[in-house]
Amino acid sequence: MAPGATGRFDADPSAYAEYLRTPLGRLRCELAWRNLERELPRPRAIPPRALDLGAGTGELALRLADAGWSVTLVDGSPRMLDQADQAARARGLSHRIACRTLDLDARGEVSGLEAGAYDLVLCHNVLEYLTSPEAILRTARAVLAPGGRVSLVVRNRTGEVLKRLLVGEDPDATLGLLAARHAREDLYGLELRLLDPGDIRALARTAGLRVIAERGVRVVADHLPGWASVGEDAFDRMLRLELRLGETEEFLAIARYVQLIAAVAPATE
Repeated sequence: MAPGATGRFDADPSAYAEYLRTPLGRLRCELAWRNLERELPRPRAIPPRALDLGAGTGELALRLADAGWSVTLVDGSPRMLDQADQAARARGLSHRIACRTLDLDARGEVSGLEAGAYDLVLCHNVLEYLTSPEAILRTARAVLAPGGRVSLVVRNRTGEVLKRLLVGEDPDATLGLLAARHAREDLYGLELRLLDPGDIRALARTAGLRVIAERGVRVVADHLPGWASVGEDAFDRMLRLELRLGETEEFLAIARYVQLIAAVAPATE
């Protein structure tokens, strides 16, 4: 987490858990999961191993565990991890879940993780909060097994600008976000780094990773008020629409979040 972020998240993890139960929160998780499913690596062993960096309350980690993966959840917030552990117990998945409290905002690589051990590394909605996103990507690269994959979900600068304009914020102030390095998010009021897909590709490349797939997450759902109150059928229809739009290059550019799947770059790159 960014400086001060660990304490804020740890002070009230229920706010984040509640957000994930909202239609937009559910949609973000479901889209990230569907995109990830397409790119899951062939496991080297049974059970395959995954590492969730910045796991929070463990929504995607629990889905992986339910699918037979052994998942290590890492976060700077003990209370977030407590909620993940409780959810794992309630679903009978404790034997596939391990939780570790570690500082993800260290300027060097995160210590105490086994090198080359994980078939999959998740780093969702984390890079934008870190002082050094380069360090966490170096960690992801170091712990990745041969043939493994890294999944990144990051708030998209262009999507941030578009949303603020459409809700009526001042055009001049909003335009400044196109050049700004940081903004403030709504849920906890934390400062976050503004990135776009090109920035993320460059960070991945510096860490020795090569992006092999890109998807937009929540392209239009944030801008269509009312759909979420109509019921589960409306959610399913929005999910189908978002999956289609998210794989289209033109719409990916304006998505609220972007998801990039990466692998170890060849030695020649």
